[in-house]
Amino acid sequence: MTANLSKSRIYLLATLIAMVIMLKGGWQNFNTLTDKVEQQEKLYTVLERWQASWLALRPVEEQYTNTYPALEDLPDGLALYQLLDLGRDGLHVNLDELITKRVQQVSRNGIPLGLQKICVSGRPGYVTATAGTMDRLLSGLQALAQRPEIRLGAFEIGTKDKGVQPIIKLEEVCLLARA
Repeated sequence: MTANLSKSRIYLLATLIAMVIMLKGGWQNFNTLTDKVEQQEKLYTVLERWQASWLALRPVEEQYTNTYPALEDLPDGLALYQLLDLGRDGLHVNLDELITKRVQQVSRNGIPLGLQKICVSGRPGYVTATAGTMDRLLSGLQALAQRPEIRLGAFEIGTKDKGVQPIIKLEEVCLLARA
């Protein structure tokens, strides 16, 4: 009977030890799982913040896309001149005199902005534009200067044909296009 009793105690002790080991392992697994859940929640929070920031930039991206034409929309000089559309601002320009002066990448603080600056000039070294009256010339120049996709170089305002025809000589007119 003592042998049975001692076997029972050994089984009981072995069972208790196994239960302690299982409980300890279970507790460690529970802690590991809890840590993983917390990590996932933190990552999800970061992802949600990133997504909210990205979605907040969508109107800016749309404005960027709507403001600046795509570079691939400029297969030749004619398309460039059509996008410059100097006539819409009341200025008359002889398109046959326009030549592409330079193309360069636009950057700020050394960071490229994804824009190319395409500048045109005229055969005499400047773009010559006219308008019916000096008021129309000035309002056309102002409208041109307010277009966000256009950059103007130095200019000179005067008249030709004995002071009858108002004229502006633009060093260059540049179009900003998405690269």
